[in-house]
Amino acid sequence: GLDIKRIGSGRVAFARDLLEAAVPFAERLETAADLIGDKQMAAAVRHLAEIAADVFRKVEAKPESANAVRRFLSYYLPRSAELAEGFAVIEAKRVPDLKQLEEVRGVLVKLEEAFVHYADSLVDEELGTLDTDLRLIQASLKEDIGR
Repeated sequence: GLDIKRIGSGRVAFARDLLEAAVPFAERLETAADLIGDKQMAAAVRHLAEIAADVFRKVEAKPESANAVRRFLSYYLPRSAELAEGFAVIEAKRVPDLKQLEEVRGVLVKLEEAFVHYADSLVDEELGTLDTDLRLIQASLKEDIGR
């Protein structure tokens, strides 16, 4: 249902390439979550995979927005998968390095903020001039009806 003439075949191909490269990393996040014994951490990793799926849906619906999440898809998502897998490996040791586990946990928690930021940036883009429109309408109403 995409209007490729309006969007441009190059942008659609760019979005497709980004998504095709990123999907395996989201799948790795889900797999890592299944391997992590710490229930809270497993849930946090699953949440990262859910946010990634949300970004995928948004880019599929609006391929021209892919450039806005390129860093997320090509850097943050792959690194997150690697860290989640690393957490599972460290946790599986007979004597896990607790300091290392906490360090990885801390970075994964911070990565959630980045995931949310990029997912929300796709929505913010749609808001466009909403703030300006609100101020103009409020000023017009105040001028026309005194409130």
